[in-house]
Amino acid sequence: MFRGIWDSLDADAAPDVWCVFLVLSSCPSSADKTVKVEGNGLGTSNYFSFNMFQFSGKDGDVYLHCKLNLCVKKGNTCTPSCGGGKRRRRSARNRYVDVNPAFITMAW
Repeated sequence: MFRGIWDSLDADAAPDVWCVFLVLSSCPSSADKTVKVEGNGLGTSNYFSFNMFQFSGKDGDVYLHCKLNLCVKKGNTCTPSCGGGKRRRRSARNRYVDVNPAFITMAW
């Protein structure tokens, strides 16, 4: 399951001042309406898409970082609850245990 996806100018996976969150708290960012997430936590594969962009006034590579949660499907649901309305209700606690986090970083 995607936990977070962000772009940055730095290969370091830590979010910084020059980063744009595409997926935050397992849900598409409300700041970018082009982000689409399919199957997040429903099966063994997830897909996401967004319109490409470039940081204004910045040259060089753009890095895409993904924080993942590897879910054990037997008896455990890790499907996020992303509301379609303007207001989102946030739970104070996670509905799953983050025992298998993973990071993936790509550059273009």
